[in-house]
Amino acid sequence: MKLDELLHFLAEERNFDLRGYKPTTLERRIRKRMGQLSLGDFGSYVEHIRANPGETNQLLDTILINVTEFFRDPEAWEIVANDILPPLLKRLRTGHSFRAWVAGCSTGEEVYSLAMLVAEFFGSRLSDFDIKIYATDVDEHALNIARRGEYAPERLRRVRPEWRGKYFSNASQPRVNRELRRLLIFGRSDLAQDAPISHVQLMVCRNVLIYFDSITQMRILGRLHYALDPGGILFLGKAESKARGAGTGDIFARCQ
Repeated sequence: MKLDELLHFLAEERNFDLRGYKPTTLERRIRKRMGQLSLGDFGSYVEHIRANPGETNQLLDTILINVTEFFRDPEAWEIVANDILPPLLKRLRTGHSFRAWVAGCSTGEEVYSLAMLVAEFFGSRLSDFDIKIYATDVDEHALNIARRGEYAPERLRRVRPEWRGKYFSNASQPRVNRELRRLLIFGRSDLAQDAPISHVQLMVCRNVLIYFDSITQMRILGRLHYALDPGGILFLGKAESKARGAGTGDIFARCQ
C-alpha cells in the first residue's frame, strides 16, 4: 500500500482528510506514529486503524505539533495592540459588534492573548459591545483544553504580572476568568474543507498554512479573504512569511 492509498482510506472511511497536507512532512510523521506502534507498512497501519477507531486522534496529535504560548512572538503582538486593534475598535459605538477569528487556535493561548488585548482596550466598557472571537481547530483534544482555559503557571510567563491577577484565577493551575472566556466561541473546523466564518474584522492564522501544499494554501487564503470584511486585517505568522518569500517577520495584510 502507498501513502496516497492510506490517505484515501482515511478520507473515505474515517472522514479524516489529510490529502491537502505536504506529502513529505505527512509521510515522515505518519511513519513516526507507525514506528511507535512497531508497524512497518501502511497496510498494517490501516488494519490497526480499523481495529482501533481512536487511532486517528493519536495520528492527528503526531501530525499537528501544537506549539503555542501566550503572546508568542511578542513584537508581533505589540503591533496588534498598538497599531492593529485601535483603528478597528475605536470606531465602534455602544452595542456595535467586533468579530475576530483565530484559525488553528490549538490549546487556546493565542486566542486568549487576543481577548486580553481587546479587554484592555475597552476596559470597564467591555460589556457595552458585542465582542465575538471565534477560535477553531481540527484537533478536538486541543479544543477541549482551550475551552477549559486552564494552564500551568509556567505557561503564563509572557503574560504581564498585572494581567495574570486580572484575567486568571489565583490558583495552582490558573484558569482564565469567566469575563474573558465569554468573549470566545470555540468550534472544530478544518481550514482545507469547511466553510469559513464570515464578516470578521480580524483574522489570525499563524503558522498553520505551512502544513499544507501550495495548492491547498492558495485555496485556504481565498477562504480567509472571503471571511474578512473590507478593511479587515489578516495576521499570519513568521513561518508563512518565509514560505511566501516575504522575509522572516509576521505578515499583516488589509483586505480591500
